[in-house]
Amino acid sequence: MLHLGVHLIEKLNTDKYKMALKEKVTFYNELELNRYVHNLIKKGEYIIQKYIESRTKENQPFDIRVHLVKDGKGKWSFAKIYPRIGFNYGTITITRKGGYVGNITGFLQRNFPDVETNILINRIKDLSIKLIVQFERLYEENLSEAGLDFAIDNKDASPYLIEINVNKPGIIYYEFEVARNLIQYSKYLALQNKKSGY
Repeated sequence: MLHLGVHLIEKLNTDKYKMALKEKVTFYNELELNRYVHNLIKKGEYIIQKYIESRTKENQPFDIRVHLVKDGKGKWSFAKIYPRIGFNYGTITITRKGGYVGNITGFLQRNFPDVETNILINRIKDLSIKLIVQFERLYEENLSEAGLDFAIDNKDASPYLIEINVNKPGIIYYEFEVARNLIQYSKYLALQNKKSGY
């Protein structure tokens, strides 16, 4: 599959559309956009979803990464929850390309001053656990680690799932928190195998 990245398409008026791909912004009429999208589809597969306006006060795109790991009881626990901020128009940017991360509490207080921060963090946590438990059931996978990415709607501060990452979700700046939990989970698995006679 050809990977061309995330395209943000926004309707401006009856016959004009704005499309952002990384830092490049292009304007199309309906016919031109139709042609562009048709050519994209011929080259690969895409997921189309509604864009959630999730931007900082400086109009930078952001998401909230929730990094979950299994603990010493085989239950999901939170290694880290943090905002990831980008500079491209429509998507966040990884840190080695210039994006940056922050502290979740301070970030939410600054960008959503009218929302009770602890309530929003707890909503994100509750949603994360429900989603990862359902994901495991649905795919019958026994996971030990996952990264869930959420957009926070600027209009009402509601969290929306963007994606679930189960293939090396990354541990930048918090390796110890992940390792501590995974070591406990490894001990738990070893004990379970010992009890089953393996």
